Amino acid sequence: MDQDIDTRRVVQRAILEAKVHMTFVNGYPELTEKSLFTQNALLTAACACGVSPIQDRLKTDDSYVMALATLIEARVPLFRTELKDDACTQVTAYYCLDPDCVDTAKALLVNHIYHYEQHFNEKNDPIPQPKKPYFTDILPYLMKGRYFNGLKSVGMKFSDRFKEIANNKAQRPEVTIPMVALTSTSVYAALFWKANGSPSKFNFTGNLFSEVYFFHVKFLEDMKVTAPHKFHKMMADIFEVIQKLCTNSSAALVGSHESAMAFLDIDGMDDKE
Repeated sequence: MDQDIDTRRVVQRAILEAKVHMTFVNGYPELTEKSLFTQNALLTAACACGVSPIQDRLKTDDSYVMALATLIEARVPLFRTELKDDACTQVTAYYCLDPDCVDTAKALLVNHIYHYEQHFNEKNDPIPQPKKPYFTDILPYLMKGRYFNGLKSVGMKFSDRFKEIANNKAQRPEVTIPMVALTSTSVYAALFWKANGSPSKFNFTGNLFSEVYFFHVKFLEDMKVTAPHKFHKMMADIFEVIQKLCTNSSAALVGSHESAMAFLDIDGMDDKE
């Protein structure tokens, strides 16, 4: 559909609202509340943009809602796909997988032990640490890349939400259950891909991966109930690791610039015309 400036602003904001929903509420929204989710995202976006005519029309014109909702829904799976693609790219290095890694990848999928911190023996076989759930090195790296990647990312634009979560037993900002569950699901998907011989066609869709997502949600919710202090500390520690990665990335950029300038011999440059 043709979009004027206001409509484009509302759609762009609604896409961001959809990502916020996936970050703080439900990483698989279209499976349970697709139409309501997109309509609410559009209404919230129209209100935030101060466009009353669009807001009013969204409340009365179902065909208009459906037309705009299609644009939002097209971006929601893309957010998940990008996370899965990142995991597929990085999973080999983080789990020290060799080219013939089918059996190792399958072993990591059993009982979802891939999300634990991994130690490695002399053969570089990953050994999960039962006392360190959700501390495998790849998780904060992936979360940084998708949720905290630049000033326009969800984590940066809505940083106050993490501060609000700090009113917990850890009294520190922490990551959300949907963030950890969806990121863990992307790692499962990448290992599942490896366990099946790394086929060229591979989608992050279907009930298989939604079941993995909801497994992690339940697992984390159970931890929150049975060991609330340990749960909040864990989620806050993950948030802290992500922030350190963000800081280190900025420092690395600054350092590389300074090193490049130090290498430059500006006095020796030719200034003769």
